[in-house]
Amino acid sequence: MSKLSLFISIILSWLIATIIHSVSFRWDGINFSISSILELMPLFLLTGAFIAIYFAIIGGAALLVMRKLKCYRRYHYILAGVLCSLPMLFSGEVEWQIAAILSGVISGILIAFVGVRAHAT
Repeated sequence: MSKLSLFISIILSWLIATIIHSVSFRWDGINFSISSILELMPLFLLTGAFIAIYFAIIGGAALLVMRKLKCYRRYHYILAGVLCSLPMLFSGEVEWQIAAILSGVISGILIAFVGVRAHAT
């Protein structure tokens, strides 16, 4: 796994997770349209900052554990994405639980197929 491809896959997964969680604000009752996106930009930026901190702490720890245990197969990364989203399941709201699992799976898939070389799996 090269550092550049890992960096690109982490940025892509952060962007996708931010979009998924921002859309879940709509499910949570905040009505917005294309014209009101500029008004909600601070909310999106705050969501992106929270997800970046979450990725750094939880995702960084997951990558370190995976490196220590030598778990380099693609399904390990997908499983790590799902496992990293498990703490969000205790939020109590269904829309946030769905968003957490969906972003965990998609982030794991992005890291597995963009960040990991094909011959390493």
